[in-house]
Amino acid sequence: MVEAIKGAKASDQLRTLAQAFVALAPQLNVEDAHILSDAILKAMQDGISVQRTAELFVSLVRRLPWPERLNLFVAALKYPTVYGDSQSVVIMPIKEYLEANGTKPPNDTWAIIEWLKSQQGIDLTIPPQRTKAAAR
Repeated sequence: MVEAIKGAKASDQLRTLAQAFVALAPQLNVEDAHILSDAILKAMQDGISVQRTAELFVSLVRRLPWPERLNLFVAALKYPTVYGDSQSVVIMPIKEYLEANGTKPPNDTWAIIEWLKSQQGIDLTIPPQRTKAAAR
């Protein structure tokens, strides 16, 4: 299935695979989560972004440690294909993280963006970087 996701070229192929992988993602090891999150970011970069793809991305990235997780969420948010429902799906785990650490998260997307701007190591002014999978 990992190879199928990496090889998916059309949005409906990815959407179908995403439905299966959302359930399997918590069982993946960290290395597979890295590989697949790179493949999903590449798909977002190539213009494929639907809510299911964002859900798969989030479920994979949740397997990674927080600083890396936040950087990947920010990378995804930079793509113009991540908007509307997809954007909400990517922002939700950031809100959950804030709640878990005793911070009341802002309710709107722009307030979350302002919070992100205040985080060390997060630069929202640079364009999204090509993922490892995309650079191959």
